[in-house]
Amino acid sequence: MPKIVSVILVITVLISCSSPQHKQLDLAQARKAIEAQNAKWFEAIKQYDIATLLLLYTDDATVMPPNFPMLKGDRQIKTYYERMSSRGVKISKGVMNTLELSGKDSTVYEIGQYIMNIERRDMPMISDTGKYNTIWKLQPDGIWRMYADCWNSNKPLRLQQVNK
Repeated sequence: MPKIVSVILVITVLISCSSPQHKQLDLAQARKAIEAQNAKWFEAIKQYDIATLLLLYTDDATVMPPNFPMLKGDRQIKTYYERMSSRGVKISKGVMNTLELSGKDSTVYEIGQYIMNIERRDMPMISDTGKYNTIWKLQPDGIWRMYADCWNSNKPLRLQQVNK
């Protein structure tokens, strides 16, 4: 009987040692990949390369642009970017600065600041500064994609007066 208990104990130890462990998240490596994705976003938005923009988001992503309803999924996100393009809104220059990145396993959050030049057909170019908060998820293909994206300007909203 003691021999069977010993065998069971050894098998239990071997099984527990060989069970899959969560891979430690390398935040420095994640930051480098996410900063590269941010640069891709700016390059894609300059050209309104909507196919590339959509590849930066998960299929079930949520986007919360300023002064606009929340968007959920590829279809709504695609429509939003198409609408911006058709209205002649152009981001001519921009950069993101990651201030904080933290998380675990395959999910991280990013807090940062941006600066960008925005051009419109009917208005002079403006330089905008703002902040953003993005939740990134590591996909099975090893690519970090945006799961939730929210940004807004530091400039006060200018409301148009309504004639009464």
